Amino acid sequence: MDFLGPELRTRLAVSRGTPKLGAGYVSSVPGLYFTGLPAAASYGPVMRFVCGTEFASPRLARHLAAAHG
Repeated sequence: MDFLGPELRTRLAVSRGTPKLGAGYVSSVPGLYFTGLPAAASYGPVMRFVCGTEFASPRLARHLAAAHG
């Protein structure tokens, strides 16, 4: 998670170097979401590949729509 600033990294819950994600790909930092490789530990190895976007995108969109109406 070195691509994040130090203040953000200290607020982010991680497990073995990857963010712990809840439903809708949300991290422990409100408004910060992860998909792709950072989501693989929480959602499975398909997240590492382009085909994982077919799974991730509608779920993330539903979560964002519900959270931000």
